[in-house]
Amino acid sequence: MRLPAPTLLALSLSLTSAALPACRGAPKSALGPAAQRYTVRGELIRISDAPDGRSFFIRHEAIPGFVDRAGAKVGMASMTMPFKAGPSAAGAPVKPGDKIQFRFGVDWERNATEVESIEPLPADTALVFGK
Repeated sequence: MRLPAPTLLALSLSLTSAALPACRGAPKSALGPAAQRYTVRGELIRISDAPDGRSFFIRHEAIPGFVDRAGAKVGMASMTMPFKAGPSAAGAPVKPGDKIQFRFGVDWERNATEVESIEPLPADTALVFGK
């Protein structure tokens, strides 16, 4: 079936105008291209939903390759800390008590830290907390 040109134009314009608000409203990552990224395992302690977004409170294993603001490899001991959820991780199917693997980025230039992905691990995964 072939639609008349005015009908095609009207349909095209209505689809475009419907999609634009969704594009404008799409959450954006706080991380820039210079962010350092780390993949870590841990236990999800709590999820917090606040007006400024979702945060995960995670007890994570040590991160031996962690790099500080000056670019020095200083490592990070295991600890419990909050991580802001990035757009791709905010709706992840995880819950408090889950053992998880997550990837987060640290952008020293933008003073931002953000979880980019988070996924549950098997419940019997042995985690190592300590230095």
